[in-house]
Amino acid sequence: MNRQLVTIVIPMLNAAPTIEQCLASCIALDWADLEIVVVDNGSTDDSRARVAAVARTSRCPVVLLECEERGPGLARNWAYPYIRGAFVAWVDADDAVFASKLKEQIAVLHPFMGSPAIASSDVLVEESQEGSGAQVTNVMTMLPTANEREMMLFGQRGIPPVGYLMTRAAVDLLHTSGGFRAVRCQDREYFARASLLGIPFVHVPRILSVYRNWSARQVTRQVERLLWAPALKTCYASLRSTRQRYRIALSDTEERALDRSWAYHAWRPFEWKSADSEVSVRTETGKEDLRLDPIGHAMVVACSHSPVVFAESLAAGVALSFPMLAPAFSRLLATAHRLLETSLLIPIDESTAEELCQRRAAGRAP
Repeated sequence: MNRQLVTIVIPMLNAAPTIEQCLASCIALDWADLEIVVVDNGSTDDSRARVAAVARTSRCPVVLLECEERGPGLARNWAYPYIRGAFVAWVDADDAVFASKLKEQIAVLHPFMGSPAIASSDVLVEESQEGSGAQVTNVMTMLPTANEREMMLFGQRGIPPVGYLMTRAAVDLLHTSGGFRAVRCQDREYFARASLLGIPFVHVPRILSVYRNWSARQVTRQVERLLWAPALKTCYASLRSTRQRYRIALSDTEERALDRSWAYHAWRPFEWKSADSEVSVRTETGKEDLRLDPIGHAMVVACSHSPVVFAESLAAGVALSFPMLAPAFSRLLATAHRLLETSLLIPIDESTAEELCQRRAAGRAP
C-alpha cells in the first residue's frame, strides 16, 4: 500500500449538474498521490459521460464503477475492493473540497498511521431553492468534547461525510463491522459506530469542504425530520448489535443513548393554566391538570408546535431553544421520557404520524 495515496470515493446518481465541479475540486487538491473512484448508482442522465470526459484529462486516476444497488451507502460499500489508498475520503457528487483539505487532515492523522483514526474539519453548508442561487446557511463543526462518544451516540455530534478523512485501518474496521447500512440515516450510523468501536476522532478547526444541500428530495431538506424514526430504529438496532458483537463496555449515559424506542407520540389538546408550569389536558374521560417541572415546561414550550414527537426530539428541541442546557442532553432525554409517560402525549403509529405531518405541512394544523 502506498502510504501517501488518498482514495476519494464519490457515489453518483443523476449528478450531471454538479459532478464536474465536484471532480474539479478534488483534482485540484494540494496532494500529489491521489485517486478518485466514482460509483454510478444507476444514472439516467449523462453523468457517466461527464465523468469519462474528466478522466481523460485528469492529473490523477479517475475510475468509474457501476453499482446496481440503490443508495449512496451501498455505492460506497461497492467501492471498497477498489480502494488502494492509505487514507479514504467520502465525497458526495454535489460536494466540493478546498485545496488544503488533505494536507491539513493528514497532518493530524500522521501519529495514527497504520491504526484506525478519523480526522474531521469544519464544513460549510450551502442550500438552494429551485430557481435561486446558493446560500450559505450553516457551518458544522466537531470541536473536541470531554464526552465525545456519548454526544455522538445521542446524535448531537457529526458532520456530513465530506468533512472527514479516514485512515485505511478505520475503513477496514468499519467495513468488517458492516460498512454503510442501507438505511436513511446511514452516515449517522456509520460514524456513530466508529465512535462506539473506539476509533479516535481528531479535528482541524478550519472550513475545508462544502456540503451542498440542494435537492428538495434530500433527507436533510424534508420538512418533518421526525419521520426519520423508522430509520433511526434500524440505526440504533445496528449500534446495539455492534456493541454486543464486540462486547463494548458503556457508561450508564451511553447505555441510555442506545436504548431508545423511537416511538411516535402526538400532543393531546391542552391549555396553560394560570400557573406557568400547569397545563389542563383534555383526555377521553375529561380534563386533567398536570404540573410540569422546569425542564418539562421548556420542552412543551419548545416543541408543542410540532404535530409528532419522540423523546429525542423533545430533548433536542430544548437544547436548540436553550443552548445553555445542551451539555446536559442525557438529563434532558431522561426528562423527555418522563414527559411521554404523562397524559399530555399519546402514542401513535407511523401512518398516523405521517397524516398529522402532512396536515401540518398543508396548513391544516391537527
